[in-house]
Amino acid sequence: HPHMGEGPSPVRVRCYSVADRKVFAVEGTTALRADERGKPYWGIEIPLKDEAGQSLANGLYHLVVETDQGRRQLKLLVMR
Repeated sequence: HPHMGEGPSPVRVRCYSVADRKVFAVEGTTALRADERGKPYWGIEIPLKDEAGQSLANGLYHLVVETDQGRRQLKLLVMR
């Protein structure tokens, strides 16, 4: 999860296939969450489903995350 600041903030996440096909986009507000060790962080849940509601296939995807602090490009690897 990228750093999302020190409190709730608007966030927009867009996901693209390696062929640059838009897979999904979500907008929301970050919320306080905890990682697997209980460490808190500000983040947003993203679906692992495309815009048609189908589960994402195994593979590499590109995420574009935009917040008040800027824009980051990340990679998402789906392995089931």
